[in-house]
Amino acid sequence: MTRLVPDEEQQAAIERMVNEPTRAALNASQYGTGKTLVTVEVGQQVAPQGVKLIVCPLFTKYSWEHTILGQFPDASVRHINSRKAGQEALADLVSGVPGWYIVGREYFATKRFRTALNDGSLSGRIDFLAYDECQKWANRNSQGFKWMKKVKPGYKMALSATPLGNKFENFYAIHQWLWPKLEGHASFWKWVADWCETENDYFAGVQIKGEKNPGEFAKSLPCYVRLTKDFGDPIEQQVFIELSPKERAIYDKFEKHLIVWLNENPLIAKLPITKRLRLRQMTLGEVSINPETEAVEYALDMKSTKYDTLVDILREAEEPAVIFTDSAKYANVVAVRLVRDGFKALPWTGEYTEDVRHALKDAFVRGEIDYIVATIPSIGEGVDGLQLRARLMVWLSRSENNMLNQQAFRRLYRRGQKHQVVSIDIVALDTYDEGQLSSLNRTEANMLLSLRKG
Repeated sequence: MTRLVPDEEQQAAIERMVNEPTRAALNASQYGTGKTLVTVEVGQQVAPQGVKLIVCPLFTKYSWEHTILGQFPDASVRHINSRKAGQEALADLVSGVPGWYIVGREYFATKRFRTALNDGSLSGRIDFLAYDECQKWANRNSQGFKWMKKVKPGYKMALSATPLGNKFENFYAIHQWLWPKLEGHASFWKWVADWCETENDYFAGVQIKGEKNPGEFAKSLPCYVRLTKDFGDPIEQQVFIELSPKERAIYDKFEKHLIVWLNENPLIAKLPITKRLRLRQMTLGEVSINPETEAVEYALDMKSTKYDTLVDILREAEEPAVIFTDSAKYANVVAVRLVRDGFKALPWTGEYTEDVRHALKDAFVRGEIDYIVATIPSIGEGVDGLQLRARLMVWLSRSENNMLNQQAFRRLYRRGQKHQVVSIDIVALDTYDEGQLSSLNRTEANMLLSLRKG
């Protein structure tokens, strides 16, 4: 492995965080700007002979290990998990044996891990702790945040390109972990009064709409780093389609009456959230119902205008692509139909283990397959390398969580990409698609304003 030399911007960020007197930093750098590289360099400099712990999404653990050993080939890197070797690594962590330790955030939050670390007190045992994708515990009322407040390493770093998730108030929990004694920020509602734009709802009480002066709170933090990178402007397009007569009939009847009959089986929505889900599913293709489970499904021979449009796009482009959808069932059907129609494609969903997904990524990069049909949540975190093969992404549907959409988008639009990225949304006219896309764009714009540090 070849050691990477940080560029000028990365080196400045490393020096800024290494010399931070509060011994805490928020690394909110954009996807693809080298957050992992910068974090590893900081950890090695602030605790060269100490205990360094990385808490990360499970799928990213090998990327962390690869970066650590690439920068420091003689480093000791061990994984903490439920296996025998993982438990031995945990015992050494508790005993303060120097080295790098990597633990999945799911195991980090288990009772077994907490008990081993004296009910969460890490004082004096961990010299450096970096928590990747910190937005996962950024709700101040969550058990994750309550657990994190007990974690007190010598140096702590929170990492995320989207630390706010979809809510500005998530900044509160993150800064409370990093800087709990920051003047004027101890009380949540005092913090809200100082920094948040609010409105009073007669039924729900005070509602937080966003930041009063976007970017000012980030500017006030002791050590806030957000590296940005110009990868060239992506080409973002929308391809608008008309649903087939059969798809349209199903969609319109359900939207109007909240019930539609499918092959003598009724599909009913009793709650607004269920209605949104069903309408989103109906834009993808002709839905059916499994009479035994009453679950919505997609038959292999279903009519799907979105699928037909996807095939047209891929045949015209004649290049590898990553295809996104929020539905695992639809992703599996699309992958099978692509193979049937002569494309080398495979699905990528949460049903597959991390080892299988690693193998799938490697096969894609090597050119053994040309198309990945991925669910948005399953591919959003820690997947690096797809940009070495592809620049084209096609969206069959979006997640209602815009943070997940942005994470998926950055699988191709990131460092290492040599070509202009092309992102195409297939949008069904006069359906849920159009309103959802507008709402997601507004949310993204508001979050970016608060992350730009004044």
